[in-house]
Amino acid sequence: MSVSLDGAERVARWEQIYERGYRGVLERAAAGMPLPVLGFHTTIDGLKRIVPEEVERVLEADPAMAEDVRSRVARGAVPEEIWTPADLLVGMLVSLAKGKALQRVIRARDVHEWTMDTLPYDRLRAGGTCGNMTSMLAPLGFPRILLYVNPLTREQAELLPQHDNVKVVVRQENGGAGGSGAGFVLRKPIDAWREEGVKAVHWIFEYPEGMRIRVPSAGIDITAPRANRYIASYNPINNQLRINPDFKAGLLSLIESGERFTHFIIAGFHILSEKYPDGSGCADCLRPMAEFISQVKQAAPGIKIHFELASIGSQVVRRCVMGLTVPLGHSLGLNEVELATLLGDLGETELAADIETTESPAAVFRGVAEAGKRLGLARIHLHNLGYYLCLSRPDFVSAERTRDGLVFAACAAAARTATASLISLEDVERGLAVGISAAGLEASRQLAEYLGRPELAEEGIAHVDGWDVCFVPTKVVGRPALTVGLGDLISSSSFLLGT
Repeated sequence: MSVSLDGAERVARWEQIYERGYRGVLERAAAGMPLPVLGFHTTIDGLKRIVPEEVERVLEADPAMAEDVRSRVARGAVPEEIWTPADLLVGMLVSLAKGKALQRVIRARDVHEWTMDTLPYDRLRAGGTCGNMTSMLAPLGFPRILLYVNPLTREQAELLPQHDNVKVVVRQENGGAGGSGAGFVLRKPIDAWREEGVKAVHWIFEYPEGMRIRVPSAGIDITAPRANRYIASYNPINNQLRINPDFKAGLLSLIESGERFTHFIIAGFHILSEKYPDGSGCADCLRPMAEFISQVKQAAPGIKIHFELASIGSQVVRRCVMGLTVPLGHSLGLNEVELATLLGDLGETELAADIETTESPAAVFRGVAEAGKRLGLARIHLHNLGYYLCLSRPDFVSAERTRDGLVFAACAAAARTATASLISLEDVERGLAVGISAAGLEASRQLAEYLGRPELAEEGIAHVDGWDVCFVPTKVVGRPALTVGLGDLISSSSFLLGT
C-alpha cells in the first residue's frame, strides 16, 4: 500500500503531530515527572574541535606512522582499543571518513599524555554517558536525578550541573536521618566531594561536515561527509565497572526506606576490556553488576530499566553484556552503527552488511526487530541523524506515549543543537520551530511502503508482528552549535518521558 499524502501534506501532518505530542508530554509532566537513577558512567569530557593542521603536522613529522595510519584507514581496520598514537589517529580518521560516531578506550597512560600534549582539549565539561544525560535533563523539571559518580572529586563536582535536583548517595555515620550506625543520604555533588584531581578524561573530537585532512606525502586525503564526533576515553579507575559499595548499599537502603525511583538508565559498558592484569575478565566485572540490578528490581518491582549500548570495540565484551546484563532490563538504546555490530554478534551477518552498506529503512527495521526479539526486550530504540525508530511491546507502554516521547526528544535535541544549551522544560519548545528532516520523511515513506502500513508515514505508528512500531522523522539543524551528547539526550528523554 502506498502513502496517500504528498510531501507538503505530510510535512503539515507531522508539524501537527509534533505540536500535539510535545503538549502531551508537558501535560503528563505537570501531573508527575519520573524519578531516575543514572549509572555507571560519569566522567570529565575534554572537548576538542579537530584542527586539520594539527593532525596533518603529526602525520607529516612521522612518515612511518603516517603510512601505517593510511594503510589501516584504507582497510577500515579500527583498533578495538587504543594503545598507541597511531591507534588513536586511525579511529579518528575512519570516523571522519564515514561521518559516523565512533568511540574507543585509551588503555596506555603514555597515549593519554601524548594526546594532552599534542591535541590539547579546548575546554572541560561534565561528561560520560550519565554525566551528559544529567547535564541536559537537570533543567527540565525532574524532581530528583540520582547520579552515580566515582570518584566524586572537587573538579568533577564543579563541572556537574549545580541544580538542586541533582543528587548523589552519601554514607553518613550515626544513621543519617536519625538512626544508629551508618546510614545514607542524598546530597548535591558540590556538597559531597571528598578528593581532588582529574582522574579521567574522555576526549571528544568534533568535526563539521566538509572538514578535510590532507597529507599528500602519505596519500591521505579525507573529507567528512557530515558532522559528527570521535571519542577516545581514558578512565583507568572505572575500567572494570566495579560499582562503589556505598552506592549499592545506599540505593537499596533508600528504596527500602521509602524513596521512590521510577527509571534506571545503565551505561558504561564500552570502557570494559576482555582481560585485565589481575587475571579477571569482563564477565567477572559484569556478574556483580547483574546481581545488583536484580536486587534493585526485587526492591523496586515497578522500576523500568534501560541500557545504553554505546560503541563497544570488543566482541567478547559485547557478548558478555548481551548475555549477562541486557536480559535483566526492559529497553535498549543504540544507533545504526551499533545495531549493525550487534547483529553481526547475533549471527545476522547479511542483515548487518545490508545496514552498513545501504542504511535502508527496511534493513534497519528488520535489524531492530530481530535484535529486540533475540534479546527479549520490551522496547528497543534506534536513533540516527534523520529519524528515530522505536519498537515496543503493547503491554509495556502505549504506542502514543512512545511516539510522544520521541517527539519530545527530537525537539530537545534540535533546541540544544541550535543554541548549545537547554535552560528549562519550556525551552525545549524552541525545537518545534526547526524544520523536519527531508531525509527522515523519505525514510518514513519507504518503510511504510515496505511494511504495507501507510499509517506509519502519516501518524508515526503502526502495529507489526507483535510490536508497536513508532517512527519519527527528526528535526535537523543546518548549522549545529554543539552535537556532543545528543544521543544521550535523545535516549534518556525519550525513555523517561515516553514510558
